[in-house]
Amino acid sequence: MHRTLELHYRGDDSAIPVTLSTEYAVDRGDYLEVLEHTERAVDLSRGDLPVIEAHDNSQVNIGIVEQIRLVGRKLKGVLRLGSSARAKELLADIQAKVVRNVSVGYSVAQWRESDEGDVMIATRWSPHELSLVAAGADPGAQLY
Repeated sequence: MHRTLELHYRGDDSAIPVTLSTEYAVDRGDYLEVLEHTERAVDLSRGDLPVIEAHDNSQVNIGIVEQIRLVGRKLKGVLRLGSSARAKELLADIQAKVVRNVSVGYSVAQWRESDEGDVMIATRWSPHELSLVAAGADPGAQLY
């Protein structure tokens, strides 16, 4: 007597790997800004972060970012969208690779000026939210 069991794994289509931020130098007009990505620099005490559109916090969030962690010199996590009509619409666009860019909203508690003087390095900062955006300032911050 033999029994056969077939298992078919369907990945969780709603769990999307994301790079929230890197150490890319962002032009802020009068200076370049770098977010340092070390255990000491990044305050992850807020836990999961809300996902919103274009930094518009006047609207309720459409998802969350979970499992936020430093990997090398990048801040990574897993984006999970909600069940609202807008979230489902965005999920379809993300899966079609139409929506890819993100931007982290954050506050800086401590800065250090570079030796060259034109780069400000955030040596203590806290992420507050993640936004889906058309074009982010950090080209390494994307959905994968």
